[in-house]
Amino acid sequence: MDSLEAIEQLKDLIIDRKSFDDEIFRRDEKALEIAIEALEKQIPKRFCYNKPTQVKALDSENGTVCAFTCKPCPTCGKWIVDNVSHKYCEYCGQALEWGEDDGT
Repeated sequence: MDSLEAIEQLKDLIIDRKSFDDEIFRRDEKALEIAIEALEKQIPKRFCYNKPTQVKALDSENGTVCAFTCKPCPTCGKWIVDNVSHKYCEYCGQALEWGEDDGT
């Protein structure tokens, strides 16, 4: 079973258990939703668009402004430096899929 199949099975389990409207199910449902979210982040996502953007950041140690070529994470939208092929977003943990024109 791969991650996509596990996600579908967990979603089906939530739907099947909806008829049990009790406190135990509500806790189980929350746990299943967290598991689904974690599994979804393990599936690599491509960037929404390939055009990198210049992002400026202040170096707090010396007060200089540095410019970086970045792309937004497809899940959380935080900037990821384009010239380094990160496997995961350092902010939300989303697995990233870099294409040929993405610096790999």
